[in-house]
Amino acid sequence: MLDNIDALSALARHKTMLRAAKALHITQSAVSKRIANLEHQVGKELIERQGRYVALTPDGARLLDRARPLIGELKELFLEERAEMMGELVIDIAGSILIGWGASSLAKVQDKLPGVSLKVNAIHASLAVERVRAGESMLALVQGTGRIASDLVALPIIDQRICIVPSALENFSLSRRKKAVEVIGIEAYTEAWQHIQSALREGHKSWGFKIEKVTALQSFSAITQMARAGFGHGLVPEAVAVALGVPKKKLIQFPKPGVTVPISLIGRKSTLGRPIVQTFHEALMKSLPVVG
Repeated sequence: MLDNIDALSALARHKTMLRAAKALHITQSAVSKRIANLEHQVGKELIERQGRYVALTPDGARLLDRARPLIGELKELFLEERAEMMGELVIDIAGSILIGWGASSLAKVQDKLPGVSLKVNAIHASLAVERVRAGESMLALVQGTGRIASDLVALPIIDQRICIVPSALENFSLSRRKKAVEVIGIEAYTEAWQHIQSALREGHKSWGFKIEKVTALQSFSAITQMARAGFGHGLVPEAVAVALGVPKKKLIQFPKPGVTVPISLIGRKSTLGRPIVQTFHEALMKSLPVVG
């Protein structure tokens, strides 16, 4: 039954049998068979063809809406029990966090907790939260606060400092700018940009200069590399820029109060209450980089 619901959910997300099959790592015929089995079990048609695409019928959409939270909780239960019995923690982490300080901090955690096996997935923040919600991952370490997952619990971890990578690493001073500083920034739909934008708006009131995003890219690492190559100033986490080889002395820091993005550990309340997760959380907090 779980596999059949997963197939229906994959079709709802990906709209074609081929994409759903790739997402589930099975064949198209296996997806079709699972949907057919599910339709037989409920006695209703759950999908319909719309040209090249597949859509859920009203009955299919209603079934999925009712099943998702139940299936998510059941999958999470399996993950939690596996964690307790085998010491395995499944955690999704935003790529920029891993690049900046996440990998080194997790290595320290692993050294402190030899009995815990960390299964880490590098994944986009919004998808990481969705995977926790769907019971496919226990925890998500992502940019943002509880507002990105009001149905889950978000534990504050650290504030990630944002800086400017100057175009071609040439020197310039923010204090001497008489017009807006044009930058390459992260995509507007991301939680990270919402925090950056809010901090910039507040800072503009006292800094005497303004930051204007003129180009958007999907990753901080790409922004860093484009800035280094001379395509414009890049707005990125300091830890990402340093990890990618930009000398810290070349980075342009914002005046006080600065620009930061909060990082949170997100999970279900039941998961965060598990002893193994609490032990991981404590070890992670002791392994964070010193911010200064």
